[in-house]
Amino acid sequence: MSELDRQPAGVIHRLISRIEITDDELLIALKPSAFGISHNTKEKMFPIPLPSQKPFGEHKLRLSPEHTGQTEPNPDLVKLLQEAMAVQKLVLTNHQTPLNQLAQMRGCCRKRMTKLLQLSWLSPDAVEAILAGRHSSSLSRARLLSTSLPLAWQDQEELLALR
Repeated sequence: MSELDRQPAGVIHRLISRIEITDDELLIALKPSAFGISHNTKEKMFPIPLPSQKPFGEHKLRLSPEHTGQTEPNPDLVKLLQEAMAVQKLVLTNHQTPLNQLAQMRGCCRKRMTKLLQLSWLSPDAVEAILAGRHSSSLSRARLLSTSLPLAWQDQEELLALR
């Protein structure tokens, strides 16, 4: 046996004749000759089920049936999110300027500016649900502005009935 055949890749090439990937499983065909079985023996396929969850932390937004009543985005909520992102950009680009001065520049009060800044850090899943119109009909502009949002995204989603 050569040095190459002793390395893991060499061993795999000696044992496996082919690998197939389907939507729900990985099929591995072994070479019978690698196990001392006659050359006339048909290769043996071993199915390995693929995981139901995709790797790399990919997340999908799943909503329960009672939250799917709304199908069109609420324009007031979309506008509020746009305003919040504009405030975030303003604050980040003018980090030396006090918030009350930035609020005066925008023509609003410091309290509203603070609330919009908090909304700009809303969970990405919550933003996605709002933009797609997949949220509870009880979620309104007034509710978003009056709710004290927790820092954890999962807690935000639960508070806003998005989970």
